[in-house]
Amino acid sequence: MNKNSWKFCFSAGLLLVVGCCLLIVNSCGSRAPGPSGYSWTSINSGTTEPLNAVYVIDENHVWAVGANSTILFYDGNSWEAHPQSGGVLPGMHLWGLYAANQNHIWAVGDMLSILFCNGTSWEVQYITGANDALFTVTGTDENHVYTPMTGGLMKYFDGTNWSDWQQISSESGDPYQYFCNKIAACNNKIWIAAAQGTIGSNVGVILYYNGQHWDIPYPYDLGQSLCSVAAADENHVWAGGNCGGIFFSSGEAWTSQESEVETDFLHIRHMKALNRNEVWAVGDPPSSGEVGTILKYDGTKWNKLNCGVSEHFFGVDTYDGSKIWVVGDHGTIVLGRKE
Repeated sequence: MNKNSWKFCFSAGLLLVVGCCLLIVNSCGSRAPGPSGYSWTSINSGTTEPLNAVYVIDENHVWAVGANSTILFYDGNSWEAHPQSGGVLPGMHLWGLYAANQNHIWAVGDMLSILFCNGTSWEVQYITGANDALFTVTGTDENHVYTPMTGGLMKYFDGTNWSDWQQISSESGDPYQYFCNKIAACNNKIWIAAAQGTIGSNVGVILYYNGQHWDIPYPYDLGQSLCSVAAADENHVWAGGNCGGIFFSSGEAWTSQESEVETDFLHIRHMKALNRNEVWAVGDPPSSGEVGTILKYDGTKWNKLNCGVSEHFFGVDTYDGSKIWVVGDHGTIVLGRKE
């Protein structure tokens, strides 16, 4: 089992952001035919470290982070290792990435670490040294950034300071002590894809903040641990599970959507909602030797796309839908171009 598989089974290994300072060249590998109007190219990332997250600010500013503090940057022409890659938190892994704009970028990872980049250099904003990790971070702008941790605690950045850890609790004050895996936010609403106990359990819930208090919408249990969540707007939110399940909410309640990939141990590891008619999801291969899972929702149904790369995918993002960046295990970077 690879490290990221352990992550979702909550072995809680830590494996993301800043890596070795290797040149990422813009050479291309295999080009796969493009079902649903996309062609796919495998990019040489210059590293074999797993890449756990990618964030597209615009066509000329794309960041990716991974194991052993790997940090990669794409300037519109080529991928390169950032000069601090592997050196900000040596030997540690970063798991989550969020950018409000070109000059406000955050990454989170091992030892409850929070890193900040001003567009040029990275610095540690917060770290405890605890044997725990932050797996996700998001925000709505540079003055509203959120990162939850195991046990249902969350920090909030107000543009100046990070708050103390706040317990995520129901309106009546009962604590929600869940494994928080991924987070999404829209305006003053927040959704957290979570699991009871560990991410490998079969009990998955969405923790939902409606702008006033936290709640767990119906149904209380979606039947599988939730590994990912994405929001196009307040009434179009999707979550992905650790058995390939995809769930949708138009407000409060959640319903299942047919994904054509439901199978045990196929984690939907990350999702990106560009708008209500274009949502992307990536994850594991259905079985050994098969291509990694890439799904696209077109407003009506989910379509499975074949990128031709047999790998576990951990992150997906896009700026306008014309280019889709996917990252994964062994330094994998795949680019999908709309034809």
